Parts: sequence; C-alpha cells; structure tokens
Amino acid sequence: ELHSNDRYGMSLDFGAGNNSLVSNLIYNNDEYGIVIWEGDSNTINNNTIHSNGDTGLYIRTSFNSVNSNNIFSNLGYGMNLVIGTNNSVYNNTIQDHPTVGLGVISSNLNTMTLNNIYDNGNTGIFLQNSNDNILNDNVIYNSSSSGIYLTVSNNNSIIGNSVYDNTNSGIRLVLSENNTIIS
Repeated sequence: ELHSNDRYGMSLDFGAGNNSLVSNLIYNNDEYGIVIWEGDSNTINNNTIHSNGDTGLYIRTSFNSVNSNNIFSNLGYGMNLVIGTNNSVYNNTIQDHPTVGLGVISSNLNTMTLNNIYDNGNTGIFLQNSNDNILNDNVIYNSSSSGIYLTVSNNNSIIGNSVYDNTNSGIRLVLSENNTIIS
C-alpha cells in the first residue's frame, strides 16, 4: 500500500521508463496517487487509486499502457493525460471525481477504449487542444455537464460509445473541427 504521503503515492520521474505498476493500492496522498513525468513505455495495470488530494493518475509522457485500474473519489481529475502521445487507456473504471473523470490536454494520437466513466462532477472525458485521438466503446454517464466534451480539438474519432444521463449534453464540441462521431 502507498498512502498518506506528503505529495505522491508513486512518482516516476524524468526517464523512468519500461516500468510495471501492477496491483497497488494507492490512497490518501496529499497530491497525486501516481504521477509519471517524462517516462515512456510504462504499464499501469490493475491498481486501485482513490481518495488522493488531487488527481488520481497524472501522466505527462508517451507510449504508456493504462489498463484495468479502478480510479475513484480523488479530489482532482480521475486521470489526466497531458502532452502525451500514443498512450493506451483501456478497460478502466473512473468514477466520482468533482470535475473530470478523464482529461486529455494537449495530447495527440492516444486511444481510450472500453472504459466505464461515471458520476463525475463536470465531464466524463474532456479533450482540450488534443488531436487525432480515438475514443471508442466507452460507457460514460451521469456527469453534471457533458459526457464527452471537446474544445479546440480536431480530427478525433468518437465511435461506438454509450453516453447517457448527463445533465447538459452527451457530446459537446466547442471550436473543434473534422471530428468523426458514430454512435
């Protein structure tokens, strides 16, 4: 167990690549549950990440695989992917965050598939300044604003998602072009 630390439960910094973070219980840390800064090709699998003071899982890097994690009740985003390319976010449960379940900020060419994202305070999946991403076969519901929200994000594929029971809209696009949406 990784808990009650002043900053992070686990931190992979500058060049920490090809690591496997598997089956950890990470909770009650003052900031992030897991933070990955500039370390590529890591696997984050089957972890429970909850009740951290900020974001549950923060990734600022590329070529990582995030799968089968249970991320809930963190005080920031559930997961935030920033300035990352070619990451795979697959089969995760992300729930009960005050703002965003899964944030994708200035990140391109990522794939988000088969995730269950629900009961988030604002938006289920939020893309900002992010292009050429694939969101497919996700279940997103009960957000207090939009299920999927794109702003200044182009050429994304949003295919086969089940998006329902969100207060504002299922899918919302603002200043975003050339996106493909197929239910």
